[in-house]
Amino acid sequence: MLGVAFQWERPLARPMHAHALVDLVGGRAYAAEHWDDVDFVAIDQVEVSSHLSPPVQAIATEQAEEAARRLVNGVLLRRRRLDCAGHLRQYGKPVLFGKPNWWIQGVYQNRKLEVIIDGLNGNHYVFSA
Repeated sequence: MLGVAFQWERPLARPMHAHALVDLVGGRAYAAEHWDDVDFVAIDQVEVSSHLSPPVQAIATEQAEEAARRLVNGVLLRRRRLDCAGHLRQYGKPVLFGKPNWWIQGVYQNRKLEVIIDGLNGNHYVFSA
Protein backbone atom coordinates (compact mmCIF):
# COMPACT_ATOMS: atom_id res chain seq x y z
CA MET A 1 0.00 0.00 0.00
CA LEU A 2 1.09 3.55 -0.63
CA GLY A 3 -0.23 6.38 1.55
CA VAL A 4 -0.25 9.84 -0.03
CA ALA A 5 -1.10 13.09 1.78
CA PHE A 6 -2.36 16.24 0.05
CA GLN A 7 -3.03 19.81 1.06
CA TRP A 8 -5.72 21.85 -0.65
CA GLU A 9 -4.99 25.56 -0.53
CA ARG A 10 -7.67 28.14 -1.29
CA PRO A 11 -7.59 31.91 -1.28
CA LEU A 12 -8.74 33.42 2.04
CA ALA A 13 -9.26 30.02 3.69
CA ARG A 14 -7.31 27.63 5.87
CA PRO A 15 -5.63 24.78 3.99
CA MET A 16 -7.40 21.42 4.14
CA HIS A 17 -5.62 18.07 4.35
CA ALA A 18 -6.71 14.92 2.55
CA HIS A 19 -5.16 11.46 2.64
CA ALA A 20 -5.47 8.53 0.25
CA LEU A 21 -4.27 4.93 0.16
CA VAL A 22 -3.45 3.06 -3.04
CA ASP A 23 -3.21 -0.70 -3.37
CA LEU A 24 0.06 -1.28 -5.24
CA VAL A 25 -1.07 -4.71 -6.43
CA GLY A 26 -4.55 -3.88 -7.71
CA GLY A 27 -4.19 -0.13 -8.28
CA ARG A 28 -7.38 0.88 -6.44
CA ALA A 29 -7.33 4.13 -4.43
CA TYR A 30 -9.19 4.67 -1.13
CA ALA A 31 -9.93 7.83 0.82
CA ALA A 32 -8.37 7.57 4.26
CA GLU A 33 -8.42 9.15 7.69
CA HIS A 34 -5.59 11.54 8.51
CA TRP A 35 -2.43 9.84 9.73
CA ASP A 36 -0.37 12.89 10.64
CA ASP A 37 -0.15 11.73 14.27
CA VAL A 38 0.63 8.08 13.46
CA ASP A 39 4.18 6.80 13.80
CA PHE A 40 4.91 4.33 11.02
CA VAL A 41 7.42 1.62 11.91
CA ALA A 42 9.42 -0.23 9.29
CA ILE A 43 8.37 -3.88 8.99
CA ASP A 44 11.87 -5.11 9.81
CA GLN A 45 11.65 -3.36 13.20
CA VAL A 46 8.60 -5.29 14.45
CA GLU A 47 7.81 -8.91 15.17
CA VAL A 48 6.32 -10.56 12.12
CA SER A 49 3.81 -13.34 12.74
CA SER A 50 3.79 -14.55 9.15
CA HIS A 51 6.63 -15.77 7.00
CA LEU A 52 4.74 -15.25 3.75
CA SER A 53 6.47 -13.10 1.18
CA PRO A 54 4.65 -9.90 0.20
CA PRO A 55 2.83 -9.75 -3.15
CA VAL A 56 4.64 -8.31 -6.15
CA GLN A 57 3.98 -4.62 -6.78
CA ALA A 58 2.00 -4.37 -10.04
CA ILE A 59 1.86 -0.59 -10.54
CA ALA A 60 4.61 1.99 -10.32
CA THR A 61 4.77 4.42 -7.42
CA GLU A 62 4.18 7.35 -9.80
CA GLN A 63 0.97 5.69 -11.08
CA ALA A 64 -0.17 5.14 -7.50
CA GLU A 65 0.46 8.78 -6.62
CA GLU A 66 -1.58 9.86 -9.66
CA ALA A 67 -4.45 7.52 -8.70
CA ALA A 68 -4.45 9.07 -5.21
CA ARG A 69 -4.48 12.58 -6.71
CA ARG A 70 -7.43 11.73 -9.00
CA LEU A 71 -9.39 10.32 -6.06
CA VAL A 72 -8.74 13.31 -3.81
CA ASN A 73 -9.51 15.76 -6.63
CA GLY A 74 -12.84 14.02 -7.22
CA VAL A 75 -13.76 14.06 -3.53
CA LEU A 76 -12.83 17.72 -3.17
CA LEU A 77 -14.79 18.74 -6.25
CA ARG A 78 -17.89 16.92 -5.00
CA ARG A 79 -17.62 18.34 -1.48
CA ARG A 80 -16.89 21.89 -2.57
CA ARG A 81 -19.50 21.96 -5.35
CA LEU A 82 -17.00 22.38 -8.15
CA ASP A 83 -15.07 25.17 -6.42
CA CYS A 84 -11.94 25.16 -8.57
CA ALA A 85 -10.31 28.21 -7.01
CA GLY A 86 -8.07 26.07 -4.85
CA HIS A 87 -4.79 24.30 -5.58
CA LEU A 88 -4.08 20.71 -4.59
CA ARG A 89 -0.49 19.79 -3.78
CA GLN A 90 1.15 16.73 -2.32
CA TYR A 91 2.81 17.29 1.03
CA GLY A 92 5.20 15.01 2.82
CA LYS A 93 6.69 11.87 1.36
CA PRO A 94 4.43 8.98 0.39
CA VAL A 95 4.37 6.19 2.99
CA LEU A 96 4.87 2.59 1.88
CA PHE A 97 3.29 0.00 4.20
CA GLY A 98 1.57 -3.36 4.29
CA LYS A 99 -2.18 -3.66 3.84
CA PRO A 100 -3.99 -3.66 7.19
CA ASN A 101 -5.74 -6.94 7.93
CA TRP A 102 -7.05 -8.52 11.11
CA TRP A 103 -6.51 -12.22 11.76
CA ILE A 104 -9.07 -13.47 14.27
CA GLN A 105 -8.79 -16.85 15.95
CA GLY A 106 -11.41 -18.42 18.15
CA VAL A 107 -13.66 -21.36 18.82
CA TYR A 108 -17.20 -21.67 17.47
CA GLN A 109 -19.34 -24.70 18.35
CA ASN A 110 -16.24 -26.59 19.56
CA ARG A 111 -14.40 -25.98 16.28
CA LYS A 112 -11.33 -23.84 15.81
CA LEU A 113 -12.03 -20.87 13.56
CA GLU A 114 -9.64 -18.45 11.84
CA VAL A 115 -10.93 -15.49 9.86
CA ILE A 116 -9.03 -12.77 8.03
CA ILE A 117 -10.80 -9.41 7.76
CA ASP A 118 -9.71 -6.85 5.16
CA GLY A 119 -8.88 -3.65 7.06
CA LEU A 120 -9.92 -1.40 4.18
CA ASN A 121 -13.26 -2.69 2.98
CA GLY A 122 -14.36 -5.18 5.65
CA ASN A 123 -14.41 -8.25 3.40
CA HIS A 124 -13.76 -11.41 5.37
CA TYR A 125 -12.21 -14.72 4.44
CA VAL A 126 -12.45 -17.96 6.39
CA PHE A 127 -8.94 -19.32 6.70
CA SER A 128 -9.88 -22.45 8.59
CA ALA A 129 -12.98 -23.80 10.28
